[in-house]
Amino acid sequence: MVDIQAYIQQLYQYIQHQEKRISRFEKAMKELKTEVQALKEKPPISVERLEYKFDQLKIERLDGTLNIGLNPSDLSEKIEDMEIPPPNTQGPSIVADPNFKQEIINRLNHYVGNEIHTVINDTEQQLGMNLEQHYHDFIVNDLHKQIPQRVDHYLNILAGQNLGTLSKEDLLDQVYQKMKADIDQAIFLFISKLPNNMNGGNTNGT
Repeated sequence: MVDIQAYIQQLYQYIQHQEKRISRFEKAMKELKTEVQALKEKPPISVERLEYKFDQLKIERLDGTLNIGLNPSDLSEKIEDMEIPPPNTQGPSIVADPNFKQEIINRLNHYVGNEIHTVINDTEQQLGMNLEQHYHDFIVNDLHKQIPQRVDHYLNILAGQNLGTLSKEDLLDQVYQKMKADIDQAIFLFISKLPNNMNGGNTNGT
């Protein structure tokens, strides 16, 4: 004879077990729906837009403007560091000479055109970066465009300085060395501030 009481007890336990399973499934479905909804509401990932400004060798990013060119606001301080002998009336006439200006421009253009790639490569090695070739071309072309304007700015400052007995060649060499140092610094700052996804990969392979 079937034990009705035992059968009912087993049936009750089975139903309880199934209810627990259904409850777990419902909870899992609810969590899954919550995650899906959160993904739908999450703003899409946007690639940072970079905009080049060739006049000052800078990059404008969504988080602000990063100046990486030769900064005119720093030039007066750099000029003051030059070794200037006692006053003389010779200085302003040298600075105003168009040939003097052109000679500085020619020297700097030669430096940028012939030596700057070595500076870029050394900077990449120092920072553990490896830029693609178009970044090299961008830097070189942009520096060439900047040189006349920056030379003008230097000479305008020098025109108000007491240049003393400094010879034309000595003055030319000092201006050239100062601007060359500014260019090297501009390249270092430019490369060091590039986002990781804008270079060709670290030289150490990471």
